[in-house]
Amino acid sequence: MVVASSLLYVSPSASPQAFYSERPVHLVKIDTSRHGSIGEEYGVRAFPTMKLFVDGAVFDFDSSQGRGWQQIVKWVNKHTERDHVLKNVQDLNHYLHDNDLNVIGLFPDGFNNSAFVTVSRHYDDVIFAEARGNVSAKEIAEDLGKHAALVCETINIGRSTQSSKQVELPRDGMHCFDEPRNPQRPEWTDRFKSTVEGKMLTVNRTDANEGWGQMIQMKCCDDESKAEKAHPMFPVPSVVMMMPHDERHAVYDGDVFDTHELDRWIQARRTPMVMRMDMDTAEKILAPGPENTPVLFMISRTADTVEESIVKEAAPQLRGRVHVCLSGTESQIEKRTADMAGVEADSGPVVTLVETHGGTGQTGQYRAARKYRIPSEGLTAAKVVEFITDYENGRLAPYLKSEPVPSAEDVRTGGPVGVLVGTTFTSASQDTTQDVLVDFYAPWCGHCRKFEPLYKQLAKKLKHVKTLRITKLDATRNEVEGMAIQGFPTIVLFPAGESPKHTVYYQGSRQPDDMNVWLHEHCTHKFQDTPPPKEAGAEGDPVESGLLDCQFNILLVQDEVLSQCLMAVHKADEDGARGADEGPSDLPNVPCRIFLPVVPAARVIGKGGASIRAIREQSGANVRVLQKELPQEMQRREDRVAVLTGEPYAVQEAIAAVLERVFDRSGLPDTADRAGRDRALIVEVLVPEKSGPHLIGQRGERIRTLIEETKCDLHVVKEPMSGLADQKRVRITANTVADAAAAVWRIQEVMGELVAGGVLKQDHFELRESFSGGNAGGQGSIFDGSFASRGPRSNASRDREVPVRLLVAQDEAAWIVGKRGNKITRLRDLAKVNMNDADSPPFDASERFVEISGGPLENRLRVVQMIVDDLELRQEASDELRILVPTELFGSVMGHRGDNIRNIIQSTGANLQQHKAEKGKDGNDYRFRLIEIRGDPSQRVEVVRQVYNSLENKNRDAAPGGQQLDFGLDSGFSGGLGEREVRPSMPGTNMSGLGLGLAGALAGAGAAGFGNFGASDRSAGAVAGDTSELGQLTLQLAMPSEEVAKLLANESSGIAWRAGVKLSAGRGPGGLVVLKVAGTAVGNSVACYLIQDRLFMMH
Repeated sequence: MVVASSLLYVSPSASPQAFYSERPVHLVKIDTSRHGSIGEEYGVRAFPTMKLFVDGAVFDFDSSQGRGWQQIVKWVNKHTERDHVLKNVQDLNHYLHDNDLNVIGLFPDGFNNSAFVTVSRHYDDVIFAEARGNVSAKEIAEDLGKHAALVCETINIGRSTQSSKQVELPRDGMHCFDEPRNPQRPEWTDRFKSTVEGKMLTVNRTDANEGWGQMIQMKCCDDESKAEKAHPMFPVPSVVMMMPHDERHAVYDGDVFDTHELDRWIQARRTPMVMRMDMDTAEKILAPGPENTPVLFMISRTADTVEESIVKEAAPQLRGRVHVCLSGTESQIEKRTADMAGVEADSGPVVTLVETHGGTGQTGQYRAARKYRIPSEGLTAAKVVEFITDYENGRLAPYLKSEPVPSAEDVRTGGPVGVLVGTTFTSASQDTTQDVLVDFYAPWCGHCRKFEPLYKQLAKKLKHVKTLRITKLDATRNEVEGMAIQGFPTIVLFPAGESPKHTVYYQGSRQPDDMNVWLHEHCTHKFQDTPPPKEAGAEGDPVESGLLDCQFNILLVQDEVLSQCLMAVHKADEDGARGADEGPSDLPNVPCRIFLPVVPAARVIGKGGASIRAIREQSGANVRVLQKELPQEMQRREDRVAVLTGEPYAVQEAIAAVLERVFDRSGLPDTADRAGRDRALIVEVLVPEKSGPHLIGQRGERIRTLIEETKCDLHVVKEPMSGLADQKRVRITANTVADAAAAVWRIQEVMGELVAGGVLKQDHFELRESFSGGNAGGQGSIFDGSFASRGPRSNASRDREVPVRLLVAQDEAAWIVGKRGNKITRLRDLAKVNMNDADSPPFDASERFVEISGGPLENRLRVVQMIVDDLELRQEASDELRILVPTELFGSVMGHRGDNIRNIIQSTGANLQQHKAEKGKDGNDYRFRLIEIRGDPSQRVEVVRQVYNSLENKNRDAAPGGQQLDFGLDSGFSGGLGEREVRPSMPGTNMSGLGLGLAGALAGAGAAGFGNFGASDRSAGAVAGDTSELGQLTLQLAMPSEEVAKLLANESSGIAWRAGVKLSAGRGPGGLVVLKVAGTAVGNSVACYLIQDRLFMMH
């Protein structure tokens, strides 16, 4: 069974492969955006997601290996064909050598092994085999007993630069096998010979007089003479498990026909009785399994505590019931474990039981797992066992991390907003007589700090409403059950009524008046906005504020004292409200520079500059988006830099406003927002190169601390910022816009600290152009106008590049992109790298184009080298590389009578095969010619170097004089600004980090059904709308149907007015359905981005 969103595409050829297997596998597709409970139950967090259900066990598919039918069938077979047949003793020896965790079934003729076969499909790390037949099973049982008498170890040998390496063994009297236990690449021919003298193992490579690159391991066992003396005898029938820990072998003594009991028995022995927490342990004990065994953690800052010895004493009695794991608080995985278990870093030893399956539903960034805390006072092994028994019988209440319950004095003086904590949340929110409004917030969240004074205003306004309780809860320090906290702040109403109450999430404006209207609509009890008149003699309410609270009795306070108190209260209120938004007031004024692709930059600017003006007015900061001020190299890549300056609190607010527009997805269908929640948000901040070591810290401690503080992934990009001198990028990957904004501001705080400490100076933040060797004049500042004074750069430095285009298979494309785009993001540090659908015909619809542009040829070749090296790591690695050359430039590759291509073949030693030009749908030659390159990685990259040297030399010679408009496309502009021809280079999906670059947007056609572009469109005159120095352009985008084209062109789609373009549906050459886009270059690119997303959601 496959659980996924409706966007899942599985090659049709996978279906018959699965259907005709020995045990048919049914393929099912589920839209979890509609059936949210299914996605919640099975932990679907990204789309598409594939899960395989086998006899109650669930396995997740790793999409980084590709989604072709071959990968899917191989994955399915791995989990459905797990039981191997041992025919003789030699098979047993190979089997035991290759695996650490083994389960062997010894079955006579005619024995029913169905339960054994079923259980064999439940585990990734346990290998199953069986001996069948009276004679064969008895012989293998005898030899298995000899193996059980030996103690074997896995010895890590690692890599070696020499042909020989020595490693010390744990004891004397051992012998080692020659074949490594973990060959990383089956096609590698490395062969080894092991020799043991005393406790010293020598490993020699025998097939070559050189070292090896594999991280090899060898299996070493006690001398076999020990097994001859006395060894266990295994009966037939029986099930025997061999493992490298504890008793090292065990015989199942339960019902061999009971799959549940057999599962529990294996699960109990696949891990040691007591484990230490590390990544390998985490994968075993926290991954979902057939039994979902809970974990008993003993978490302590120091080792060898009394609690640790007690837990170890209880472990044998808990085997099979819980996993027992010891954890510290130093490493990253230990810190995450403590956080998951609700253990504070400064607490003493804690023993807690954690369920390994979600018991509370999704809780945003926090793990949905129930926890049960054992009281530490008077702890004994018997009490630990009793505690687990109570858990199994359902007699325990979950432990929830909670702050202390506010005291009566805190409640009285704490202001109009009530404070909830973990232990009081359920009783308060489920009060059947009251409507309860809860603000789930995080103290570090800038949006939460901005919302706090507005929330207080709402609470003050409605304080007289006794049926409505307005509260807040710090979701980083308190845990609650049953709530899905996706971001901060999250505002939830629990209307009065029977418990359990239903919840209503607030998603509108956070202004008090708007929230008040919403409360009138959704509260059970109706209320008035104005308080009723007070009765004569009624006692007044205490005066409240955020920082200073004064309560007084008018009869006992002199007028002068009363006046002073009121003045103090008023000043404290003003300071508190201002301080809630400001952040650190002593932070130096440091400019914030955010690196932006062209489309997000256009959203920040807005139509006619409306958006950027609103940001300036709202924040009070000076906000500029640099474009023409940037170096020519960055302009050719269509890079933009947003520069934010002003007072710290203003810059902080401007950061949030800018990123809200950068990641704006309004105007798209509702399903787009839902899918977008699991899409990583990536933003890059420019920092002085000198700050890099200070950001990273000694051994990476500083950057790890920042990652924990911001809850975001932070990466200081090693490669220098191409085109800018002495600047680096910090890449921030976040789950929400609020997280991204908080992380950018945290980087700003670090920059301010470095300036305050004298490490950085203000001139370190100036953006200066970097020039390669041979360019006189050093560096020029963007802000001092020295770029303009240098005059236009030479034509030689502005030659139009020819983008490098690779043709790759679908599974190779997935490998290049990497999980969540991590790999392709690294490639984009060097050049603009886009992944697009290949045209079909002439290519297969499943194939992809990789277009590499927007950088010097050396950078583009480095990207090619990285791609080739990365593809070599795949099990299905090929020695072939396919490149696409523009048809009109192909003659420069061939040379006169083929001289050039022959020289390339002779100088590189590679095998090249060039294909004839395919015919397009219009009967003309297809715009690219295919060249297949075969050879080792270095040969293939060298061929690409020589081919593109030839292409770019030819392109330079053929270029007309005067300034060229370079979009990174094969675009031809004729004449001046009157009549223009634009021919996009390819259709496909642009997958750049924050949005489409101009070149990608003009060419982008979306994975959901953009076909070929129509013939080049000539538009005379200008189209109404905003103009730019590039004039007006008209694009024709092929559509899947006339209905879709008309839907997108309709004003109700919102695309035309948002992008500032004109849209019309029509027919292109050959009757092809097209959508015409007319506007400026930037407007067209924004429109293409919106069209791509809309089509993607329609698919």
